[in-house]
Amino acid sequence: MRAVAVALLAALLAGCAEPPPPPSFLVVSLDTTRADHLGVYGHQQDTTPNLDALAARGVIFDQLVSVSENTLISHASLFTGLVPAAHGATHVGEGRALPPAARTIAQDFRDAGYQTAGFVAHGDWLTPAFGMDRGFDTFTSAYRDADAVLAEAAAWLEARDRSRPFFLFIHLFDVHSDAGPRPYEAPGDQAGRFTRGYAGPWSSWESQRVQGSAFLRAVSEGLVDVSAVDLEYLRDQYDEGLAATDARLGAFLDGPAGDLMDDTYVLVTADHGEEFLEHGRMLHSSFYDEVVRIPGILVPPRRDPDRLGPPRVVKDQVRLIDLRPTLARLAGIPRSAACQGVPLVDWLDGTRTSCPSGPATVYHQALRMDGFKLLRDKEGVRLYDLERDPGETRDIGQVPEHRERFQSMLTLLNELRDRDTVLGEQLRALGEADTPGADAVDTSQLEAIGYTR
Repeated sequence: MRAVAVALLAALLAGCAEPPPPPSFLVVSLDTTRADHLGVYGHQQDTTPNLDALAARGVIFDQLVSVSENTLISHASLFTGLVPAAHGATHVGEGRALPPAARTIAQDFRDAGYQTAGFVAHGDWLTPAFGMDRGFDTFTSAYRDADAVLAEAAAWLEARDRSRPFFLFIHLFDVHSDAGPRPYEAPGDQAGRFTRGYAGPWSSWESQRVQGSAFLRAVSEGLVDVSAVDLEYLRDQYDEGLAATDARLGAFLDGPAGDLMDDTYVLVTADHGEEFLEHGRMLHSSFYDEVVRIPGILVPPRRDPDRLGPPRVVKDQVRLIDLRPTLARLAGIPRSAACQGVPLVDWLDGTRTSCPSGPATVYHQALRMDGFKLLRDKEGVRLYDLERDPGETRDIGQVPEHRERFQSMLTLLNELRDRDTVLGEQLRALGEADTPGADAVDTSQLEAIGYTR
């Protein structure tokens, strides 16, 4: 009888216990960050010890594919779960904002009762003029470093309503090439960490005629020759910027956000990567994997460490557009009808055996699926076997055994382009935004840091 009474009392107490609070969500976008320069993706330099430690608690998407080489277009897809032809936001020409009918992840969370805030380090494209503030209760965007962005985020976390969960978006720009003399400029605590031994012609940037991002563009255009040693020096500069970003993000996660990690999902990703002459270019203007394969780290709350299954590296390909519905599903928010991405939760937690993510289009100029990539540009159409040739150096499109695959992928790419274009037209037909596009944007800063070409 005593055992029964104890059991009944335990059950009664369990029934009276308050349910756990709904989870909060922190999404961090690291501008211009290629996956293979993070330690957790196999990079040999110690660039990201804090992100590596964070990733050890979660799921690492080894083959996460972006939709574009452009900051605005990729973030529009991250926010909406739509490919570029469907959401239509672009910097090209006079620019175009998200159509009103394109819902965002911030709207998902705000409508579900979450507090929403976004702190962004891009003052031209990730702005209200392009609809990037849609769904955020608080949103600021301006060119500034990680210290300034994270300080704003910390102040918001301190002042927020603690009775409600939050959705917080942070965008950091520090890894991007610079308008100053040095192409990639890390703060003082990281400057020189990897480049100290270099004694080549670019060791004194101030005396050079071409500097910063303009120098990288000149290299791409064949106007400046760089040796293998010089190129390694530029990569090391980039790594210093990444290390500085990692250090600041780590301090934020351990400090202002540290006490919140028990109940917060964390997603770290990027908009695109960066090129170092792997295919004859610098900056980010192609659709090779150094640009479109981006980091993806999804970490569950400490209170529910098994929510996504065991910590692991996922080798299956997933898409940037899958992240919005995945986070919404983790929050228990119904999936929006106007979303092309798919939630990955059932697959991640083991209740579904196959990855639901489909073929990944990159601005309808590339199609990545089943370990192959079809790439279409002004040089023609090529097919690469990413498993045997991850550097994308050998076109196998006309190899007899791959001709059928080549043609079927090209046909699919064209079909997806046509379908997505129709969806975009339908979304725009529901009403045009009253906000101005890029015609209201001063592009002088963009030109200084290498965006126009």
